[in-house]
Amino acid sequence: MPSHRSHWRARAASAAVGVAIVALAVPSLVAAATTTVSAIPGKGWVQSPDNTSGLAAAIVAGPAGGLGADSLKLATKVATADTVGIARPLVSPLSDLVGGSWMTYATGTSGHLVSEPAGLRFAVFRDGVGGFTSLVFERTYNATVTAGVWQTTTFDGEATVWQTSTSDDFCTSTEFCTLSEFKAHYPDANIAGLTVGIGSGIPVTTSYVDGVTVTIGEGTDTWDFELAAAAATPTPPRATAPPTDFAAAAADPGRFDARPFILLGVVSLIALLSASMRRARQTR
Repeated sequence: MPSHRSHWRARAASAAVGVAIVALAVPSLVAAATTTVSAIPGKGWVQSPDNTSGLAAAIVAGPAGGLGADSLKLATKVATADTVGIARPLVSPLSDLVGGSWMTYATGTSGHLVSEPAGLRFAVFRDGVGGFTSLVFERTYNATVTAGVWQTTTFDGEATVWQTSTSDDFCTSTEFCTLSEFKAHYPDANIAGLTVGIGSGIPVTTSYVDGVTVTIGEGTDTWDFELAAAAATPTPPRATAPPTDFAAAAADPGRFDARPFILLGVVSLIALLSASMRRARQTR
């Protein structure tokens, strides 16, 4: 049976290290906000540099019941080998990470249900600027997994976590710990980035994720993955034939306004009458 503990392990210290180093120059979250993400890349999110070649996360319609009408789709093609997800800079002392949540939808088609939900992976420098590792949160170690429904996983200091690095025999994929224990063990640790995805070591899987929320200090940010609204199609101008009923046309100024012509006719008639009266006086 495949082990879902191997998520992301194969590439944990590859391209993610470079992204994490760049992320150190990006300011951390400072205020509560809900951000709608309608494309990847967009709103700070990019395709994860750890993605298997040819794979990309995509925002799609449904499944119904998520945070909105749409969500982020994650799909692999090769069993135990593929990795797919999205990533963003997220900079803060690990000690300031209060908690958060994320919504997952497992299809139940892989044959290994507990491996299907997307997980969260925080890029962490354990001693401040060195000792890189990934701190992993997975639903299967924090709550039950049910197929065909949206489920929200919340995490706080008591959440079960594990790290990808094996350079320190603490809180590994075979010996979990809580977030509070991890922070206490690495008091100088810094967060550099966040990845949301599914990792290697699992069967071919299609799953969905939405409503990713992270609270750092007093600031909470939520990312809602929604397709962009379709642009409205302009209505072409109405084509109308020249009016033949001047009374009806006068009542519909949008089609034809006959009032200027009526006024012109009245003025012309007055002018003709005035000229006739002048000629009549001159002949007397």
